[in-house]
Amino acid sequence: MKLDNYLKSGAIMFFLWGLLHVIAGFLLVIPFIADGIKGLWVFYDFGLTPEDITPVLMAASHVALNFGFDLAGYGVLAIILSWFIWKNRMVVASFWILVIMLGIADVAFIYAQMMPGYVSLAEGILGPILYVLGTGLCGYSLHINNQLREIFYE
Repeated sequence: MKLDNYLKSGAIMFFLWGLLHVIAGFLLVIPFIADGIKGLWVFYDFGLTPEDITPVLMAASHVALNFGFDLAGYGVLAIILSWFIWKNRMVVASFWILVIMLGIADVAFIYAQMMPGYVSLAEGILGPILYVLGTGLCGYSLHINNQLREIFYE
């Protein structure tokens, strides 16, 4: 497979998506690890005191912790697969895994966080933009090099 500038640029976009999500994931995980549930809610300045922590809030805190680890995990996946694309190894498989897995992550984020207003458009749009750019650039490169054809016609 010819490693052209479109493919390289797409790999960079997926790498940046991954880096963004590793950082965002650890920004959720580190306060929790450092100071437990209180650390998470104080870090995000919700103004809660230890008396405010109910069983429901405790469960929500653990969901946030799980979300942080999931974000970081998606980020690591994107970094590894973008590296495969950059090194011209398993390019088509890496592309499709990125498109499907990161697409699921971004659609879930848009639906669950951005649409209800928990995360503003300005705060949350960078990830989906990087995803669309990575998908478009790599997809175009694979198309012009007839690499998509082998999946759909063989």
